[in-house]
Amino acid sequence: MADCIFSDVESAPPIEVFQMSKLYNESTNPNKVNLGVGAYRTDEGKPWVLPVVSTAELQMANDRTLNHEYLPVAGLPDFRTAALRVLFGSDHKVITENRVEGFQALGGTGALRLAAEFLKKVLKFDIVYVSSPTWGNHKGVFKTAGFSEIKEYRYWDSETRGLNLAGMCEDLRAAPPKSMVILHAVAHNPTGVDATKEQWAEIAKVCQEKQIFVLLDCAYQGFASGSLDEDAWACRFFANQDIDLFVAQSFSKNFGLYNERIGNLAVVTKDPKKLPEIRSQMEITIRVMWSNPPNHGARIVATVLNNKAYFEDWKGQIMTMSSRIKKMRHELADNLKRLGTPGNWDHIVKQIGMFSFTGLSPKQVEYMLSKHVFMLSSGRISIAGLTPKNVQYVAKCMDEAVRAYPKLNLAPSAGEPAEGQPLSFVEFARRKLEKTEHPKYNVIKTNVIIDGMILSESLGQIDEEELEKVESVQSFVKVQMEGSLSSSSISTTGYGAQNVQVEELSEDKLVNMVVGDDEDPRVKELEEMKSNFTEPGTLRSTVKTFKTQSQQTLTPAKFDHDINLKGIPARFEGTMVTPVYFEGRMLTPESLDQMMAEAAKKKEALTIPVSFEGGMLTAAFRSMKEKIIDSEADGDGNVAVPVKFSGRLQGITEDSEGQGLPVTFDGTMATKDRKKISSLTGV
Repeated sequence: MADCIFSDVESAPPIEVFQMSKLYNESTNPNKVNLGVGAYRTDEGKPWVLPVVSTAELQMANDRTLNHEYLPVAGLPDFRTAALRVLFGSDHKVITENRVEGFQALGGTGALRLAAEFLKKVLKFDIVYVSSPTWGNHKGVFKTAGFSEIKEYRYWDSETRGLNLAGMCEDLRAAPPKSMVILHAVAHNPTGVDATKEQWAEIAKVCQEKQIFVLLDCAYQGFASGSLDEDAWACRFFANQDIDLFVAQSFSKNFGLYNERIGNLAVVTKDPKKLPEIRSQMEITIRVMWSNPPNHGARIVATVLNNKAYFEDWKGQIMTMSSRIKKMRHELADNLKRLGTPGNWDHIVKQIGMFSFTGLSPKQVEYMLSKHVFMLSSGRISIAGLTPKNVQYVAKCMDEAVRAYPKLNLAPSAGEPAEGQPLSFVEFARRKLEKTEHPKYNVIKTNVIIDGMILSESLGQIDEEELEKVESVQSFVKVQMEGSLSSSSISTTGYGAQNVQVEELSEDKLVNMVVGDDEDPRVKELEEMKSNFTEPGTLRSTVKTFKTQSQQTLTPAKFDHDINLKGIPARFEGTMVTPVYFEGRMLTPESLDQMMAEAAKKKEALTIPVSFEGGMLTAAFRSMKEKIIDSEADGDGNVAVPVKFSGRLQGITEDSEGQGLPVTFDGTMATKDRKKISSLTGV
């Protein structure tokens, strides 16, 4: 039989939000909770068909004048005009001056895609800015439309857990000519953090100064405050600036018409005379995508919006949904406070709309999934999925997750993949290695100060006159060491990259990088970890830590110290070659950016337990030397010596001043040579 033409087709990674729903539906656990999908639920956790929608559908079913003929290419006229009226208000000048027109689309996503196609093909835009973080589909929509440059502007501030207005404006001011920006009109997804009216004014000013074309994504009108007018404030404000503007509307959430795909693209122009040309190009663009929009959902929305009584009923039902979501926000935060969950959870209440950006790390999310609480790996949850019956269970699971894995993911980095997309191992390695001095090696450069006792076999390199004053080359030397520690193979996640070029890193090479033979349990664990790859070279958020050995850690260093505690100054410049063994949790790809960014902003040190095998001892050794010598070594012959190590990690991420971030090693040093310990002389 001839080869199938589809033989080389590979599976794409699952769409995370729908994968969570699938796992939820398959789960038989009685406590299961779905916090992934962005759809409203009742207090019983059930979908809600708005009563006004049922009323409109019944009226439509009894209307014998309706048929199933094609709609105009631009969509149902009654729907389009009513959608614009709800968005801007019937007396807004863009309506009274005939400077706006709507185009029916397949939901909010369809409105975004229509905008992207028009901007790329007709207006020749090629650069789009999206918030960091943003809704996971924004990048994909514009990339598929042909945009070659998809940039990010700062949005989430991990320190204040609010809007990073200064960073946002700085990034937009750096935008090249012919750039456009997607702004979340209300209820930012996924953070739930919106700009204030004063902040919106500053954002609009920057966009006008830089001539950045604005596309407002308005998917949650009514869901944030419960008021249609209040939630449309940003859209109306921008339209008042007399600029050209797009607004993508969705009626999925506020009408509960998720599967009817009802959206509208509002096009605002400074010159109403250009609307016929704009309309013609929009219709040609629609023609080659979906050709003609669907009728049923648009007819429901039009029926409600154009009937005064129905419209008032609808506004009341929006308030019902919004109020329940606000109530569940407070109940979740109150339960976390009652449990004494580590951290400040006020941001859950301060955020608005359907979603909350909890700050849970991927490891904490993994724990939540093990408890059958289904949510996105970014830490985003749908508050609509909480009910009076499950909120205590969810809070309990969050409390357990935070206590088990205490680091919060409060600093999503601009370099992270789109929401729900796993990070390729090779991409992770490349990002980290490109930031080091030598791009071919996994080098961690560390400017350090070690305050303690060091046993240096390199004392022979010191001037002979100074050596004559030393009791022994095996004497203790009180030092402050300042220099750059470098290691070509310090392993932080179980995959040493010693002498391995970036382009050579692959899934298959992971096992070969682990010290040990085929029977080594670390190799078996790594083989098991490989099974978590969702596609070749792509690792899920689960990352295990392994013990990895380096026998040649080169340490260019400069010593200024007193020898033998006798106040005799001496200097040593050279390179120590130290056999070392690191064992601990150091920094993992799932927490590196978050941990270090959080530490930098809080000006706090990270604490990393380690074991170190080599020729370094601490001042505390003097008072416990005999105790150590008389004690039993562990099964590997290690004798532990307490040590504190303070320094700065550089080359992976830096603080705002370009300095390495402070790091504290608080753990033990270990040596296997007990005879060497007993033979030491000096203080």
